Amino acid sequence: MRKFWILLVFLFTACSAPTSSPVTTPTAIPTTPPPATPASTDPVVTPGSIAQPGDDITNTTLGAMAASAAQTLNVPVDQVKLLSLEPHEWPDGCLGLAVEGEICTQAIVPGFLATFDTPKGKVYFHTNQEMSYYRMAKTPPVTSSGAEDVLIWKRSGGIAGICEELHIRSDGSYTFVTCTGAALSQGSLAAADWAYVQKQIRRFATFDWTYELPAGAADMFQDSYSLSGHGTEIPLPEEQVKLNDWLGQLAIRLKNQPTSPQGSRPLCSTTTGV
Repeated sequence: MRKFWILLVFLFTACSAPTSSPVTTPTAIPTTPPPATPASTDPVVTPGSIAQPGDDITNTTLGAMAASAAQTLNVPVDQVKLLSLEPHEWPDGCLGLAVEGEICTQAIVPGFLATFDTPKGKVYFHTNQEMSYYRMAKTPPVTSSGAEDVLIWKRSGGIAGICEELHIRSDGSYTFVTCTGAALSQGSLAAADWAYVQKQIRRFATFDWTYELPAGAADMFQDSYSLSGHGTEIPLPEEQVKLNDWLGQLAIRLKNQPTSPQGSRPLCSTTTGV
């Protein structure tokens, strides 16, 4: 009987003893961030990566430009040669070649200027950066010489509803554009013309002039101009009209002559002028 109780106590003690659980070591969470997505490695579009003078451009956008120029000028397409392709920023969505009455987005458009040589002279194509859209011009884009405007003349209205501006700068250069920015002509004034402008600047103080249209004259031209003078005189009314008449005749001559290179005339002249 005593052996029975000893055995019973032993079994009870064995069953109630605590059991040990294995210790689990926590796995460390990596703190290194995942690698960054690599930046785009697309090549930058440059003129040289598109085409260079002498390349075969037959089945390209430049080839389509050449074909368009050939058709417009009525010359063989194989005589239209690419001269240069240069990056250029255009002032609006019409690539700086808006036509009268056209509404253009007013934002800078990066693109290219493609220059072609033809039997009838150079032609210029304005394109966007993708070269999916282009327009042709027969004169190079208007560029500023960095000089300041000293005389700005504007004509608008008439039966045709024109709107043109002539800007004459302090170095004798000029740009003649439509009011939407399309180039009509640019270059340097002839020596006699520049001397006449200088004479007005030296004599008169700064003033503005606007032609007052008579009642019912809706089809007449509306002329105006601003002269930034260095003199002290205020021109008489007839002198203001005379200067406007001269500017109108000058504008007609500049519009009908080929674009001349800027800087082809000395900046100073001893000619006394008109």
